[in-house]
Amino acid sequence: MNPWIHSWENAIQKVDPYEVLRLVLIAHHTDIIELNQEQLDKGLKSDGSQLKPYTSPYAKKRKKWGLKTSPTDFKVTGEFQDDMYANSLKYETIVGSRDFKTKYLENRDSNKIFALTKENIDKLLWEKGVADDFASLYTKTLLSL
Repeated sequence: MNPWIHSWENAIQKVDPYEVLRLVLIAHHTDIIELNQEQLDKGLKSDGSQLKPYTSPYAKKRKKWGLKTSPTDFKVTGEFQDDMYANSLKYETIVGSRDFKTKYLENRDSNKIFALTKENIDKLLWEKGVADDFASLYTKTLLSL
């Protein structure tokens, strides 16, 4: 076997692509959170379906407060959005909010409020640079061995 091919084969076996991706996603946590917030501003869950509409009495209160009533956006004070976080593990990235309303909102609209739509995953990969950053870091890691 060609020694050059053998050395690359060994290097490839040593580099865990999931760990490389995790490191890249950590560098893009702000992008992930911002894309998730944009979805919520549009009233969208990760599967592309709409958030449940506000109840009539609550919509009236929101209108009185000068807030939009449709689509549902979970914004009153902005604390829910300000407390959003992303945590990248080996095989998944978890998005959530530390705000006290989180459990209520998840029960109301499911945990699909904390994930990206397919469209936003594409944005993250191609417009925000995750794909390029992954290729670059993976290559640098291989060359460093």
